[in-house]
Amino acid sequence: MIYFIQKYLTLQFLSLLLLFILFTSGTILFNYQFINTSYFKLIYVNLLFMSFIIYLGGLFITYIYPKHIIVSINNNKYLIDNKHSRIFDIICHQIPHLLILITTLYLIYNQYLSKTDFIIHKFTLTLLWILSYLLFINPFIIYFNLE
Repeated sequence: MIYFIQKYLTLQFLSLLLLFILFTSGTILFNYQFINTSYFKLIYVNLLFMSFIIYLGGLFITYIYPKHIIVSINNNKYLIDNKHSRIFDIICHQIPHLLILITTLYLIYNQYLSKTDFIIHKFTLTLLWILSYLLFINPFIIYFNLE
C-alpha cells in the first residue's frame, strides 16, 4: 500500500484530483440554500464559465489533437489510447458540463439568474484558476508532449 502511494500519488495527481473535485463533483452537489445571494451568483457564473472552458479543452484534446495522452508518473510513461480518453472525456468533462447547463437553464427559468449576472468582469476568479492551472500543472507537457 505504501509503495502504491509513493509511486502513483504525486503532487501533480493530487492537484488534478482536487481540481476535479472542486469543479466537477462540487457542481453536482451544489447547495441551493444561498441561491438568491450575490456570492452564489458570482461563484455560479464563474463555475459555468470554467465548465465551458473545460468542455472545449476536453473536446479539443480528445477529438482533434493529440487524440491520446501520454501520462508520466515517476519517470514511467503510460499511453492512454483514444478509446479510453473518449470515455474519460465523457465522464469527467461532457456530463458535468451538461449538468451545469441544465442547472443554469433551471435557474434562468425560475429567475434566480439574469442577464446582468453574466458580465465579463465577474470572470476574474475563473481567470485566476486558469492561470494557476497553467503555472502549476503545465498542460502543454501533459497533453502535447512539449518539453
